Amino acid sequence: MSAAGWLAAGVLMLAPATPWAQPVPQPLPEPLRVMSVRGGEVCFESSPRINWQKTAQRYFTDFPLYRPDVERVKAARNLATGRAVFEYPAALPFPKGWQRYFAVSPDSVQEVNPVRAIGTVTYQGEREGEGIVGPFLSGLICGPAAGKKATLPDDLVFVMATRPDTRIERVESQLAPYGKGGTELSSVAGKWRFYPEDLGGRALAEGQVFRAQPGGQAFLLAKMDVEPPDASTRCRLTYRIYELAAQPIMRLQQAYGCS
Repeated sequence: MSAAGWLAAGVLMLAPATPWAQPVPQPLPEPLRVMSVRGGEVCFESSPRINWQKTAQRYFTDFPLYRPDVERVKAARNLATGRAVFEYPAALPFPKGWQRYFAVSPDSVQEVNPVRAIGTVTYQGEREGEGIVGPFLSGLICGPAAGKKATLPDDLVFVMATRPDTRIERVESQLAPYGKGGTELSSVAGKWRFYPEDLGGRALAEGQVFRAQPGGQAFLLAKMDVEPPDASTRCRLTYRIYELAAQPIMRLQQAYGCS
């Protein structure tokens, strides 16, 4: 369809609705997925509680947000998802000290000093004749390790966002077989049991406990065992964050190499 055809079909602007599942802000501490670790800097997804509207209006200069360049949107559109995604560099969309961020890996926890943002403007146009829907605004937060001599490992999986007066610390923990196919997690923060039927037919391969202080709220960074044989999707590597309440609650999943 020509640009005129797209416009004739109606350029429909629906922000802040989303054409895909929009996560709901979780209670703090809030786990966020790490998207990249390069050059001593980690970039991670932002919390849904961050409003990117003012940031996009100030820093996105490719074309007016609510009058998109139809030809550019068409050229950038992914045929599989129907989305056209544009990125732009920006300052942080929140004041300094608004939150603290702690990057966690299977072996470490390190505070992150956020210094910049990468904003994302997305338009949706799944089928011919439906026009363009958007913009949908989101972004990444990026920064190095806090502290002059601190470094970030390459195997970071999640970042935990906390209140300004809260920190995340690593706690010694141990996984052991329990009963028929179960796993018991033991640490100074307590004991929890996991069973395959509660994990989608999977088991815990490795685990590390982290704790928020003050308060003592505990979380498990779990490396998952392989998917069951009848799984529709198989991933090379899967990690999950569980909140260790009276019954463990899965808060977020990060999967790599899925097909």
